Amino acid sequence: MRRIKIATCILGLAISTASMAHVGLKQASPAQDAMLVQSPSNLSLTFSDKVRLIKVSINADNQAPVEFGFKANADAGAMYEWPLPSFAAGTYGVNWVALGEDGHKISGQYQFTLHGQGMMNDMPMEDTSHNAHKH
Repeated sequence: MRRIKIATCILGLAISTASMAHVGLKQASPAQDAMLVQSPSNLSLTFSDKVRLIKVSINADNQAPVEFGFKANADAGAMYEWPLPSFAAGTYGVNWVALGEDGHKISGQYQFTLHGQGMMNDMPMEDTSHNAHKH
């Protein structure tokens, strides 16, 4: 009987650890590696489970961070959104750091590119419809 209790505890711990290991960024807008022809109006980050964001930054071509109003918040959520200022053409990096509900730190980064107006005719338009993203 004691072995069954121990095995049950170990299995429960393994399952809870495995489920927390899968918490991550599920969807973002602008999307990873997006090639945009107009400045994005919002940054939205959607996670696979509730997290507390402690840092979000956007850097233009590895320069100083772009100010957009991010403030760390003690409340956990799965979806976050901020209005963005108008961006100039360039490559932008989005970096984020969050705490899972169990206190584990997770982080990630991705890039998107904003092309200038003169390049609009040479670039395919990004399909932002629901059917365009991968699940």
